[in-house]
Amino acid sequence: MNEVEILSQMDHPNVVRLYEFYDEPHMYCLVQEVVTGGELFDAIIAEGRFAENKAQMLIKRLVGVINYCH
Repeated sequence: MNEVEILSQMDHPNVVRLYEFYDEPHMYCLVQEVVTGGELFDAIIAEGRFAENKAQMLIKRLVGVINYCH
């Protein structure tokens, strides 16, 4: 429930939005935005190695999201 409360307050372009939450008798249902493009880990494996400018952009986004969350 703590995670649901925190996610419902997040409003950042690089954080998945939580639109609705339903507490059913045997499960929780979360309605989130559709996110395409896959996971960062999969992109790293597929790419092999990133060019410095691309790695810099990704790290800048990650640090920005971490800063926003804290």
